Amino acid sequence: MLGSGPSMENSRKLILVLAFLVPGLPVAAQQTDPDVIWKGDFEAGASSLSGHCSAGDDQWCSIETTRPQQIQVVADPVAQGRYAARFEVKYGDVFSYYSDSRSLMSGPSALWENEGNERWYRWQALWPQEWVGSFPKWDELSNPSARSSAGSLVEWHHDANGAVEHGSAPLYIGAGDSDIWLCLVDQATSSCRENISLAPLQRSHWHDFIMHAKWSSQPGVGFLELWIDGVNVLPKHVAPNMYPGMRNYLEVGLYRNGHIGDPNLLYPNGQHVYG
Repeated sequence: MLGSGPSMENSRKLILVLAFLVPGLPVAAQQTDPDVIWKGDFEAGASSLSGHCSAGDDQWCSIETTRPQQIQVVADPVAQGRYAARFEVKYGDVFSYYSDSRSLMSGPSALWENEGNERWYRWQALWPQEWVGSFPKWDELSNPSARSSAGSLVEWHHDANGAVEHGSAPLYIGAGDSDIWLCLVDQATSSCRENISLAPLQRSHWHDFIMHAKWSSQPGVGFLELWIDGVNVLPKHVAPNMYPGMRNYLEVGLYRNGHIGDPNLLYPNGQHVYG
């Protein structure tokens, strides 16, 4: 039966290098370019993962994990340099009061985007051969075709101006079972107003991403462009990519529905969904 068996709750794993964020560089720009304003390439080893919160700092400010195994710096596989980061998420990896399961990290203030900012980003990511990109949808278990996404790789979340953040982020990029996708979110419903398939997913392959963004909540102003492995998979796509009156900030890692992996979930016939 779809989704049954003990293998369904193997931890989902992802290997990631966030290479750099730059303002206005052409696609062929290299890491040594003096216009690079931030790197999150893990080259400082385990100390890269947190504590780098000041303006001008490279690497990462904070992590959202409950187990040390959720985010680890590894020497193999790597896309460049000496290190990459390995992410995994399991059922119950719920951080603080936040929703759902997560293994996330965020960077310093250089990664906070205001209305009208224009940026270039580049990163590499590898989804392993055993990646599971979708799961039985927890509230539609009588419908075999209903699936929940395994979650995002990169998101630009909204800042609630000092209040508790509610709802989904304005922008997510992730992978399903067979493709890499982008989701632009409707603030009122917290669901994708646009869900765009970008490219086929190649497992055990380092995908190279380049993204050009103008951040804006205004129709006709904000836009995104995206290249994967040198191919322009998203030509200039004009659409709002922020919420009015809020800033965006980058988070990377694995984020998925908290019901995935629940050992108590049962199909209508009484069989356990996750073994």
